[in-house]
Amino acid sequence: MKQWAILIGLDKYQSFQPLNCAQQDVQALHRFLVSEAGFPLTQCLLFTELSPFLAGRSTYPSRENLCNWIEFLAQRYFQPDDQVWIFLNGYGVCHGGQDYFVPIDGNPAAIESTCIEIAPLLNRLKSALPNGQPLLLLDISRSQGTISNETVGIQTAQVAHQLGIPTILSCQPGQFSREISSLGHGLFTASLLEGLRYQQGANLATLSHYLSDRLPELSEHYWQPIQHPVTICPPHLVHQPLLVTAPSWNGSTSNGHSPQNATEIQSTEVYSVVKTPNSAAFTLPTANVAPQSYSTGQSQLASDPSRSADQITSLSNGQSHSGYNAGITPVSHHSAQVESLENSYRGDTPATVSVPTPVVGAVEPEPHEEGSLWRPFLLWGGLISLGLLSAVLWRNWSVVLAAPASQQSPSALNAAPVASSLQQRASLGQDILRSARMTVRSDQATPYQDAIQQARRIQADDGVYQEAQQDIANWSQTIYDIAQDRASRKQFDTAVMAADLVPLENQNLRPQANAAIADWCQLMFQQNGKVASQQPAISICERGKV
Repeated sequence: MKQWAILIGLDKYQSFQPLNCAQQDVQALHRFLVSEAGFPLTQCLLFTELSPFLAGRSTYPSRENLCNWIEFLAQRYFQPDDQVWIFLNGYGVCHGGQDYFVPIDGNPAAIESTCIEIAPLLNRLKSALPNGQPLLLLDISRSQGTISNETVGIQTAQVAHQLGIPTILSCQPGQFSREISSLGHGLFTASLLEGLRYQQGANLATLSHYLSDRLPELSEHYWQPIQHPVTICPPHLVHQPLLVTAPSWNGSTSNGHSPQNATEIQSTEVYSVVKTPNSAAFTLPTANVAPQSYSTGQSQLASDPSRSADQITSLSNGQSHSGYNAGITPVSHHSAQVESLENSYRGDTPATVSVPTPVVGAVEPEPHEEGSLWRPFLLWGGLISLGLLSAVLWRNWSVVLAAPASQQSPSALNAAPVASSLQQRASLGQDILRSARMTVRSDQATPYQDAIQQARRIQADDGVYQEAQQDIANWSQTIYDIAQDRASRKQFDTAVMAADLVPLENQNLRPQANAAIADWCQLMFQQNGKVASQQPAISICERGKV
């Protein structure tokens, strides 16, 4: 059995808004798989807008190139019992009931011809690895990628369940995956790396357990809407090891490095650590047939393959775009039975790591000070000085009492009020920001607007001003996300009301909100006409704000 990884992460798109952390996410997972999990570098493939050529072949993440690469590997290199990880990090869209991954050249006006359909990808993995261990990781649900009323993730979960392919979605359908610039990662990837690195990812059950606990925890820590992962896995693969551990090494790692103590590694499940080879010597493993270039038309992924009804169930089979299909199965830690997507996997809380108490060094004794003859003179001199000072004060007591208090230097007089003012202002700014953050623990848009108004009170010279501005930007984006989520459920009146709360001074987001309001107003009127209950939204539409 060989280990493979195909990691695709895109930040800069030709027709979509740029992302911040997708490329860093896949690069971090690539480093972990090669340096800590023992994946051979020649079998861990990275595709970003900046990734170099690989064995003389371009790794540019366009639709045609990605499809050709996957088909090339499936035909020439994958063996039936191989382990293959595929991580797609970027934009995902749902069009016509089908989920798509958006490559760098994806066009929202031509989804079918410019994006990669996920269902054929799953079918191709199933056919190439009938006895293998595929794992599909998807971090593709972005608020900025919402281009229709359909929800990405539902169809993928259905197909993965029907084909029996282990799959982890970064969030439930209807939720959005979040990136944290200060963290340098998306919340899903940060949780995933923690789970894998700290041995919570020994198998899919333990990894799902860890993600289900850690991802909502990180969401709350960074003041983001709660994000719940979804895991789909057939029962017989739930407890199968995800990473190569000692029992499968037989004295050596997959790339030829022998562990020092196989017994110790077997008992603790420590993953092998390998050195990264020189990139100049990088080559793909030898194949029986010389590599060749595949056109988009030849690739089974690039085309629209026909699928029988028993392979993929249509979304129209009693499934609304706003709900979950009860036939989709997340991982169950005990029985692994089919459950609803709404019931995310939950398990025992991971054990806490005990931190040893640091050892405090012994304090050296102070050297003994020897006595000397000058001490009596110092004592008598002090007493005499005190007596003279008392006499002077007694003689001039009236002058002393009448004299004003000693004046401080101008700098000292100015410094004290300034320092006190800065401390009071910093304390006030922190209190305001803390109060604003407590306001936003909601899935409604109005609390976020209230928090923004509170944070605006923080002055530019306040120590927490920049932090407050970042929070305002994040809360503005969340308001727009809530509006898009409502529109995806065809609740156009409340979507208009939420989008109208996006701050006017946000020059990047407000124009998008205005355009969305214009579209949603038309859809609202087409749907219901002018209903009295929708009067607030109608007023926004008629004010001519857009």
